[in-house]
Amino acid sequence: MALGITFSHTIEIISVSLYVLAIYAVTFYTFRLKLPLPQAIIVRIPFVTLCATILGSILYAYGNFSGNTVVTIPTMLIVHGFLNCLLFGSFTIIGWALLVPATKQKSFSFPVSNIRGKLKMTEVPHKGLVDELEDYVDTRKLPVKIIDFYEQTGRFQLFASVKWAAWFKPFAFIY
Repeated sequence: MALGITFSHTIEIISVSLYVLAIYAVTFYTFRLKLPLPQAIIVRIPFVTLCATILGSILYAYGNFSGNTVVTIPTMLIVHGFLNCLLFGSFTIIGWALLVPATKQKSFSFPVSNIRGKLKMTEVPHKGLVDELEDYVDTRKLPVKIIDFYEQTGRFQLFASVKWAAWFKPFAFIY
């Protein structure tokens, strides 16, 4: 519609017509919903209002297309804007808040494979992350400490001193 308003009244009338058609289709499907009667009435009022007020848009677009002003922008603001704000906006919120559907979302569970290959569980603890680091990488150029860490991990301890960066403290406060 913006392209039509900006460049061509033909594009404007076509796009507004498609928009009106879409609104009427959504309204049709809204009437097919099975809702409790009070909620059904309150949910359908906004769509009926929208169907009525959107006719002003098509009349405005037709006026631009034909050169005969049918509806002016001030009239559109008063009628279309006010009714949509009052009836469409408020009744939509109230209507859908009356009965919120139960969620169908399933809680996330991390999938764990049951495939274990030929792994046999033993009570013997491993000395390191790997038995032989040279099975994975060329260890000739690595310092002995790195090789020792991977093969004899149990002999090492990890110490951490964590401090927040000064620039992050305002964000932490907000959090």
